[in-house]
Amino acid sequence: MEPTTEGRFRVFEGRTDDELLLVDAETEDPTYVPTGGYEGELAETVASLDPGNLVDAALRWPDGDPVFEDVAVASRTVFTFVDGTDEVFEAAENTFQQAHAAGEPMASQVTRNTDGDPNGALYTIAKQPGERDVFAEIRGGMLTLEPFVDRLREGGAEPPFDVFVVRPNDAPFVIVYLAMEKDGMLAETMRDTYRADAAW
Repeated sequence: MEPTTEGRFRVFEGRTDDELLLVDAETEDPTYVPTGGYEGELAETVASLDPGNLVDAALRWPDGDPVFEDVAVASRTVFTFVDGTDEVFEAAENTFQQAHAAGEPMASQVTRNTDGDPNGALYTIAKQPGERDVFAEIRGGMLTLEPFVDRLREGGAEPPFDVFVVRPNDAPFVIVYLAMEKDGMLAETMRDTYRADAAW
């Protein structure tokens, strides 16, 4: 009998276009799973998965390699990665300056819309040249964003969210911006700002 694994996973891009990386939401263990070879509804669901989606999945391990047995989307949260841009907005610069002044590698703030209502959670994380590639670690699922997502939920926001991870060319920090409303005004503003730089 083939071994099986069940759990809740965050979806990331795989090493090639023919696979996805699933990171266990509890243990953070990584598993690379092929995207091809399925039929019917399962094939359609696998094809629809985007980085950032939270899924409940059952995996089979024929010959020691995992394949999807079943998968259902728990949250359509999407992670968008922008690597190399000259666009750095003022709120991000101010947030980083707060961290720099405090001698901390990371700082955050809640952002608000024109009516004064919270619309997002903004983080800046200092780049660490020669030590760590923070952007690559987030994109590759090695540095989890689950605490940021959990904090947003604990504050009363409900997923799905739009999450943007941005590495500016010249700024000494990486931006992580969680928009509370998926496809809302803040998310669309971020897309309009970085569309030319993002890998869509």
